[in-house]
Amino acid sequence: MEFEKKRSNSIFFRVVTVFVVCMLPLIIVQTSMYLWGTNAVREELFDSASVNAIFLRDQFDDSVSSITIQIQYILKAEDVSEFFVYYQTYKPSDIYMQARSTLNVLNIVRASNPLIDEIRLYYPRLGIGLISGQRSGLVQYDGAEINARMDASRASKSPMIQYEDEFFISALSPVLVSDSETVPAYYIEVILDNDEILSNLSAFNTSKKRYSLQYNHANGRYLFSDEHVMSEESLAQLDEAMLSIPTEKEQSLLLSLNDGKYTLVASYSQYLNMTYGQLLSQVDLERIPNMFLKFMLGFVLLGVISLLVLCLSIRRHVSRPTHKLLNAFDATGEGCFDTRIRDGHYAWEYQALIERFNGMNEQIQQLITTNYEHTINLQRAQLKQLQAQINPHFLYNSFFLLRHMVRSGDRSTCMDFLGCLGNYFRYITDNDNDTAPLAEEYEHAKNYLSIQLMRFEDILEAEIQPLPESLANVEVLRLTLQPLFENVMTHSRWTDSSLHRVRLSIKHADGSIFITVEDNGEGVTDEQLKAITERLNKDVPISETSGLDNIHRRLRLHYGNRGGLTVGRSSLGGFSVMITMPDGGAK
Repeated sequence: MEFEKKRSNSIFFRVVTVFVVCMLPLIIVQTSMYLWGTNAVREELFDSASVNAIFLRDQFDDSVSSITIQIQYILKAEDVSEFFVYYQTYKPSDIYMQARSTLNVLNIVRASNPLIDEIRLYYPRLGIGLISGQRSGLVQYDGAEINARMDASRASKSPMIQYEDEFFISALSPVLVSDSETVPAYYIEVILDNDEILSNLSAFNTSKKRYSLQYNHANGRYLFSDEHVMSEESLAQLDEAMLSIPTEKEQSLLLSLNDGKYTLVASYSQYLNMTYGQLLSQVDLERIPNMFLKFMLGFVLLGVISLLVLCLSIRRHVSRPTHKLLNAFDATGEGCFDTRIRDGHYAWEYQALIERFNGMNEQIQQLITTNYEHTINLQRAQLKQLQAQINPHFLYNSFFLLRHMVRSGDRSTCMDFLGCLGNYFRYITDNDNDTAPLAEEYEHAKNYLSIQLMRFEDILEAEIQPLPESLANVEVLRLTLQPLFENVMTHSRWTDSSLHRVRLSIKHADGSIFITVEDNGEGVTDEQLKAITERLNKDVPISETSGLDNIHRRLRLHYGNRGGLTVGRSSLGGFSVMITMPDGGAK
């Protein structure tokens, strides 16, 4: 369990985890882009093919509708009708002149539309015809052939008729009844240019495997843009698909033809009874998505390779030297201060750490021993010095006061004074422990203050706040509180006639204890406060230190930066000293 925890917190594991976590969103984004791009490309191709199919349908609808209107114009032309009406009365020269006039009308119509290849005007009753085209002129015709073409025109449900290999648009004039036979006065055919039709279909072929087509529902015949040839099986599939296309909307169908898979996008023309569409090769549809897929797979592969290279690099340049350092530190922590790390081909940061570790290990045992012994000896020496610093004036004045009490016969006060004095000397001469519960230190300070109150009962007044119960058992350094009162009694700037006031307050906040001793003397100047603060934080020999210096140094040695003394002005008007120390987890 511990091994698993260490491994999950290792640099190698974290860097790899960060790399994988950073790669995952990129892979997700790449996958999303691939899916979105694939769908977008397919939709774009489908939309483009659908628009092309609709445009082809509408283009042919409009062209055929325009030609139909032009045919109606021809039927109503006077030259056409007069040629039929007066043909029998014309002289040969008149026939020629009238034929040229009629041909001019046909030529005008033929030149107006590039889809028109030839216009044929037949007069069935007369057995002649006028042709405007490459073989322009007045011709005789085969009646049976023309009758067959007229029958196909009558039977067609579409204005554009496919007869054999020709596409034409026809119209019949009003009929004449003769010999019980219905015969039109004249019959017009507008022959469409097959090359122009193929050109219109081929205009939307944007790749080698994209075919435009026209399907005639009347005869089931196809016209491919590139004269594409399909097998019978493919044509059968295409026929089935064409029959299933709805007549009022566009549709796309997937087909497997002889040379691959295709998607048919088609649009049906009710006007012409024909379907116009495009066959899109699946290869074209999948080309860009496949490029996206290859790019994504390449990105993932590159990421995996990068991860492997990163892992190997981290293992060689980070994990190995780190583990060596950790093992060396573990050995040093177990007391093996002769541990050394041999030089290797490491990065300069690790090389610098190794050099510093080896140099540190050479001195660490001596430094630890020296510093530890020095700290302990210093604390003990300072404590003994404090204990030995019994103020001779305090002792002389105490005995003088005791003598006065004995002479006056004040036995009760004398007994109280002796009890306080005995407790005072017993506490300061106890060398067994460097620390004591705060309650004992607090009682010792009160005991000292009680002695002083007996001495100066007329001019001294003490305000001592009670000790919070939650702090009673907190271990603190011995002889840190009473010297503050001693400092007040010795160095406070009181006038002889003033009432001397001393206050002790204890606060507990934010995991620290704040003990303040202050007086109502004449106070101190800013320069004096600055000088005292600088002295407290200055490293001076023990022989030159004062009581406040010793207390501050002992607090710093014991508690570090969380302990110490601060000085300032008292709210009573005099000098204030505050002890700061951690509460040791008191509640």
